[in-house]
Amino acid sequence: MFLKPTMITAFAERVGHPFANAYKSELDPAVYESLFDLARTTRNKISDLRPRNMTDVQCFMWTSVEYTEDDKQDLLEARADEHH
Repeated sequence: MFLKPTMITAFAERVGHPFANAYKSELDPAVYESLFDLARTTRNKISDLRPRNMTDVQCFMWTSVEYTEDDKQDLLEARADEHH
């Protein structure tokens, strides 16, 4: 798990995890404990997706934060084009 502060904090805010308020740039073991708790909790919650490792968990987090309604529209348009 890589600590990408902006993305991880945004994800924590979305899911209501304490990491959203725990992050600070100074080296602090409590920040990393909170990050690992967020990662473990997320892995447990998405277990039906069968994440192989924490990289899969981090990719899920990134996608959850970066995915927008524009992406949804692009996907719907691409699918419509496939059917024509």
